[in-house]
This record gives sequence, structure tokens and C-alpha cells, in this order.
Amino acid sequence: MFRHLNFPTSGKTVINEQPYQIEILILTSGNVSSWGLTNANGNTQTVCAGLFAGQCLALEPGDQIQLTYTVVPEWRWRVLR
Repeated sequence: MFRHLNFPTSGKTVINEQPYQIEILILTSGNVSSWGLTNANGNTQTVCAGLFAGQCLALEPGDQIQLTYTVVPEWRWRVLR
């Protein structure tokens, strides 16, 4: 089941605090200029591009996501067991 999680302020980090892998489903792309994923070991991969509706991202426990945008996208999170 997907659950709505409020979108963070541009530039702020969100951490997967679940003890499970989660899937993020992008519903609307907003106007994202870059986004990055940081794993639990602190390794970051930054993507200098936007998001697209239908895109799915996976976060392991402790992983983080950060987005830079001018128009907020919309997403839903769900736990993968």
C-alpha cells in the first residue's frame, strides 16, 4: 500500500527510517533541477536532471534522498517486504 509522505523543502534530506526497503513512486514531476541518493554508508550519487511521472526509486533502510526544485513534485512511498 502506498502512503503519502509530505514532500520535503527543496534541498532538505529525507531518510528512509523503515527497517525495510521502500519504493518511491513519482506522481508528478514538478520542476526538479537535481536530486541525490545517499546510502547508509554516506556515499552520494547526484543526478543533474529532473524527475518524471511514473519513475520509481528504491531506498534501503538508512538511505536518504534530497531534491532541488522550484515547483514541488508529488510522490507516494510504500514498504517493500
